[in-house]
Amino acid sequence: MSKNNMHSFKAAAEAIFTLLLILLAIAALLKTYSTGGIYWDFIAHIFFAKALITQSFYSALLSGRLMSAINYSDSFYFEYFRAPLMPVLLALLLPLLGSSTATAYILFSLLLLTFSLFYLSRAMHIELMALIPLFLTPYFLAFLTLLNGTEILTSALLIISTALLVKDKWQSGIVLALAGLAKYPSLVFLPMLLMLKGKARAKAVLAFAIATLPWLVFNAYAFGNPLKSYLTDFSEFKKGTSANFAALMPSLQITFRNLLPYLVLAAFLLLLLIFWSFLYFAFLNKKTSRGNKSKNKRQWTLAKTINNESTQSKIAALLILGFIGFLLLAMHGNIDNLPRTGYLIYIGVAIGTAYLITQASKEIGQRIKGKAGSGAKAFIYLLIFAICTSQLLYLYHSNSTSFIFNGYGSTNSTITNAVATLKSLGLSNCNVVSNAWVYLLYQGIEAHSPYYYNSTVTKYAIVAFKSIGVNESLINISSVAKIYSYENFSIEIPANYICK
Repeated sequence: MSKNNMHSFKAAAEAIFTLLLILLAIAALLKTYSTGGIYWDFIAHIFFAKALITQSFYSALLSGRLMSAINYSDSFYFEYFRAPLMPVLLALLLPLLGSSTATAYILFSLLLLTFSLFYLSRAMHIELMALIPLFLTPYFLAFLTLLNGTEILTSALLIISTALLVKDKWQSGIVLALAGLAKYPSLVFLPMLLMLKGKARAKAVLAFAIATLPWLVFNAYAFGNPLKSYLTDFSEFKKGTSANFAALMPSLQITFRNLLPYLVLAAFLLLLLIFWSFLYFAFLNKKTSRGNKSKNKRQWTLAKTINNESTQSKIAALLILGFIGFLLLAMHGNIDNLPRTGYLIYIGVAIGTAYLITQASKEIGQRIKGKAGSGAKAFIYLLIFAICTSQLLYLYHSNSTSFIFNGYGSTNSTITNAVATLKSLGLSNCNVVSNAWVYLLYQGIEAHSPYYYNSTVTKYAIVAFKSIGVNESLINISSVAKIYSYENFSIEIPANYICK
């Protein structure tokens, strides 16, 4: 087979390989979504988006009463500690797609991730067949997409920013700013802009500042502090209830089931490379000076590549900063949030692993000539393909039983049963107070947070869930005239009940 034919065959195999994985990932993701729905945080971003296209939101903003309007004194729901980029994207989709907006966003995020991996593979010279399977995993597709929706968006942007950094492009500052506006913890990677050379570094920092400035100005105008949403997000991150521990254990199990193998592999390869690099610098340079340059170049291709290319410094920065960011958040986080912060580590680990796989396959090709070398390389990628495919098939056939969405998603049976009960009692058009108010709002019930009490709200019907939402004791009041009790929730009617 000629060299041109070999390249054509490889390109065709790569295209088929990638397309099959993407189609299977889409099928698995949509199946999980249709079975369990989306989690609280994803829903909150949808309501944030709805607020952005509501006239009363801007009226409250311009009149200086946005903070009071947030507490249900107006016709929109807005959690101001949320990063704004995902809601802005959803706000663009809502007028066009309506109830299909969540599905469209999920597909858009997956396609953006795919594009980012294509771009990174070209920038870092990583084989796409090594890179894509490491990101199309149940952890990345389920937890970083359906649980919040921002992690897959910020991950794609961080990958693009990394590719731009490798190419010494100042535009990496803009993309990194967008990643930070998608998910605040992503700002831990900001020091990577200092790795740019010459004028590109100053331009990137300036571009980052300009892209972030509008949100800082909004915070200062609306809340009196340019960092208000950032600080509030961190305080919300620290909240958690012990009642959720047992139910959320599956989320941690799935997180580290998918993350741990890459961490172990990366640690092993890192130790191997340190040893290999030591040998290269300690012995090979001396041999090279004695006239064995060509022989050493052939024999130690991988070691030389690892030591001389700037790509490795970017991967190392991703790993180091990601670990620092994860550890800082883990010190203050809780079991609700730990699975979603794993992306900080995952990105660097997956990219580094894909790069090492690529370099190893090149080394095999140089050491083993002919069909034997090609067969060995093909075996490596077929094995990766098989592992990724099996994980996606597991995700598709699991019907979310191993995931948080089975008990906590927007379409879980407890929520739908509560809505049906409210309808049967003639309360579906009335305001209610609930510890799972976001889920009820998503189902069309005018639900309010238990954190907001006044003489009006304490007269609303109360829907208390035992295993969903914030601590149900927050919504207990003393003057209750009538109680409807069920297995997983109760409906309480205050003595001075009104339907509004």
